[in-house]
Amino acid sequence: MIDGLRYRIQPWPEPKIGVFMNKAKLYRENLTRETELYWTKSKIVCDNKHQEGIAIEAWNSYIPDRVDIKRAIPGRYFPTEFEDYFAELWNNVERNLR
Repeated sequence: MIDGLRYRIQPWPEPKIGVFMNKAKLYRENLTRETELYWTKSKIVCDNKHQEGIAIEAWNSYIPDRVDIKRAIPGRYFPTEFEDYFAELWNNVERNLR
């Protein structure tokens, strides 16, 4: 996926890429073992691509997979329980833009 993205945006300068976990499965407010394993492997891929010269960074941000967010879209509201997750994600976006 990373290589495909890289070739689609050429000849423009390569952007900084930030990777985060969306729809993260949680158990008692922690990532499940399966999600943690997937995320660990994703970070390894990002690190390898970074060593190849691609401006990519794996952020320790995630958005949990919860039914409340799915219900919020048609209801046009934002569940307050997600504020901290999105604030952390936004902090990473701002840091990456500098």
